[in-house]
Amino acid sequence: MAFLKDSKGVDWELKLTLSAIRSVCKKLKISMAQLTMLDLDLGEVLDSIHFLCSKQLRAEKVSVEEFYDRIDEVPPSELFEVLQDTLYDAFPKMKQKAEDDAPFDHGE
Repeated sequence: MAFLKDSKGVDWELKLTLSAIRSVCKKLKISMAQLTMLDLDLGEVLDSIHFLCSKQLRAEKVSVEEFYDRIDEVPPSELFEVLQDTLYDAFPKMKQKAEDDAPFDHGE
C-alpha cells in the first residue's frame, strides 16, 4: 500500500480497487494500459491520485482543491513514484516486467 504525505502531515492512502480503476479510466478518458504503464501527464497523475484517495477525502471532508493545495509541494517525481508503487502492489508482474525491460546499468 502506498501513502502520500501532505503539507499538514496527513498520510493519504492510495487504495486501488476495481471501482477506483474504472473511475480513473472513465473520468480521465484513458485506457487501463495507459494507467498501468503510467503513460500519463502530470495532471492525469494528480487526478489518478485524487481518485484513489477519494474515500479518505470524503471521510476527512477535504475538498479536491484543498487536497491539491496540500500536496502542492510534493515533487512530481514522488507523485509518479507513489502512483507507480500503488500499481505495482496491485499488479506485481507489472513491476517484474518493468525491471526486465529496464536498460542494464553497467555501474558507470
